[in-house]
Amino acid sequence: MGKYLIASLFIYWLSMLSVLADSDDFNWTFVGKSQNSDMFVDFDGVTSDQSDFRTFLLKFDYPKTQNINNQFFYNSQISLIVINCHNSEFRFTDHYYYMGHDVHSDSRPVYVWKLEKPQWISPIYSERHVYNRVCGLNVHERKSAESKSKKNNNNEDADLYQVSSGTGFAINREGYIVSNNHVIDGCDYIGVKTKDNSLIEAQVLAADTINDLALVKADFQPGRYLTISKNPPAILEDVYVAGYPFGNSISTSIKVTKGIVSSLVGVGDNFSNMQIDAALQPGNSGGPVINEYGHVIGVAVAKMDYKNSIEKFGAIPENINFSIKSSTLMNLIESEDVKISHAIEKEISKKEIGKNLTESTFLLACVAMEKSLDKVKSEKVSHQDIKKVSFKKQ
Repeated sequence: MGKYLIASLFIYWLSMLSVLADSDDFNWTFVGKSQNSDMFVDFDGVTSDQSDFRTFLLKFDYPKTQNINNQFFYNSQISLIVINCHNSEFRFTDHYYYMGHDVHSDSRPVYVWKLEKPQWISPIYSERHVYNRVCGLNVHERKSAESKSKKNNNNEDADLYQVSSGTGFAINREGYIVSNNHVIDGCDYIGVKTKDNSLIEAQVLAADTINDLALVKADFQPGRYLTISKNPPAILEDVYVAGYPFGNSISTSIKVTKGIVSSLVGVGDNFSNMQIDAALQPGNSGGPVINEYGHVIGVAVAKMDYKNSIEKFGAIPENINFSIKSSTLMNLIESEDVKISHAIEKEISKKEIGKNLTESTFLLACVAMEKSLDKVKSEKVSHQDIKKVSFKKQ
């Protein structure tokens, strides 16, 4: 990697080891979940040499006690990480294991593992947004007394911009929201537009890149939430699709379209999808597809590509849209052990369905820092003017 890189990494390691030993305390910020743990970053402690590299501490809190060779038991882990912001590759250099989640600088680890030859690797998705935030910080070399004397909300110092938007819907009272992976992928932050028109930050808990699903959580309580149908969809079943097509460019109100289930499979006989004829537009992605009982039977995901259809079939596609089946969604929810209510099929008025959709469906904003604005713009299909935004303080 070159002499300069080796020297830089050595300086990083020394500085961060000093942080572990000498700092009065850490300022842990919850940043999401990774597999079987909660993740926290000490954003005050991020260091940089003004190049593409950042060094920081990432803490993992495990709900169940872990062990190393049945000799050392722990439920917290602090890892020293160096990340190359140019290509997003990172390397773990040291791991510190603790018993107890309230880890301070004077806490004694039960085990220390120093990697002699750490390898550069690519982050899994649930960790990628953390590294995007770290790389987007405007940081200088750490001055421990100064940086620890002030609490740093890491998104307060940067200008933030809404680049694109999609739709998401609440599945319980605790702020868990379902959407598409392509809605949240590549964003520095995810914002949930609440009914009072505030933008609150959400954390990515899980992302299914194969089936294009995502699960995020925001610190708020939705007015209502949607239940997920236990029954498979049926041909000719009536469906309603809710969302925010074209974001708020047309209006800030939720929009609902109606149609039927046209096919039980998607493009290329994709059995995790179904075809519907209810209208979808950019911005509808991630919205709920519900049945006559108001239960979710799918997640809006895509419409037939206009140009591709012209080239391949010589015809303009009409009312050919796609949704991810609720059975596929349930796999994601169950893998994250999220508690939801069971759907009970009983007659419900359209007025009540409308209230449920209005109070449970939200616009999701893809937010980028000024530093990464051009990069995020190039990766997103923007259907609205890029505008400056800010998150509501909580």
